Amino acid sequence: MATATLTVLHDAGHRRFARRAWPNVIAVHTASPVGFWVAHWTLKHRVHHKYTQVYPLDDATRSSGMVRLHPSAPRWRVHRFQHLYAWVLYSLAWAGELRSQVTFLRTGALAGIETPGPWRRTGSFLLEKGLCALVLLPYALVIGVRDLAVLFVTAMSLASVIAAVVLVVGHINIGLHPTSLVPGGREWAAHLVRTTASFNTESFVVRWMTGGMTHHLAHHLKPVAARADLPELHRSTVVEVVAASGEELVEYPTLLSAVRGHYRKLRDLGRSD
Repeated sequence: MATATLTVLHDAGHRRFARRAWPNVIAVHTASPVGFWVAHWTLKHRVHHKYTQVYPLDDATRSSGMVRLHPSAPRWRVHRFQHLYAWVLYSLAWAGELRSQVTFLRTGALAGIETPGPWRRTGSFLLEKGLCALVLLPYALVIGVRDLAVLFVTAMSLASVIAAVVLVVGHINIGLHPTSLVPGGREWAAHLVRTTASFNTESFVVRWMTGGMTHHLAHHLKPVAARADLPELHRSTVVEVVAASGEELVEYPTLLSAVRGHYRKLRDLGRSD
């Protein structure tokens, strides 16, 4: 489930399977029938690329009040311990995604992007939930609804931790400097360098399993690039952009070292304004 989320869902969000929406929707619900609303996630991901780590426009900077993910976010006393408990909350990322879906269905609000009207949102929501239920129906008939629910929640919780960790280490880490101001013009590339980290760039296996998140900066600089092209972009475009920006490239040799850096960043964000 984690790999399908990081690969199939992410590729669908960038319309990699087809330019039209429905092939991407079908790809996600057959590969990872966990209740995603692909149309909503795609719009939200566009905002993420448009306002990368800009608080509060990028949803990734404010996904949970219990975890302070950005220096501009409010700091509570409990955040002093977030580097210890955040890993447990990451297992509930799937529940947070469902909450985000319901909020969007009700309000249609997404920063800086035009969204469909209430009837189109409702139709899209019901259609995708129906497709997901149709894919899950055979499992429910074979093993029973109760056992499916137990397996489903368990798998979702574990997958949420894996997917969340892979995603957060690329934007919330030591050496990165997010902002609450929207950069413009030539400043945009430098902003991406300041807010995006890569890891394990020499590992084909990790790149495949994480959907290319190993080359996160290369992906943000050229979102339409195929996953197979990211290593070459990392060796060429990324090097050129970093040199021109005057910023320091943040790259971790392994996923484990990136996770350690994320732990330290959570601790720092919990203890300072």
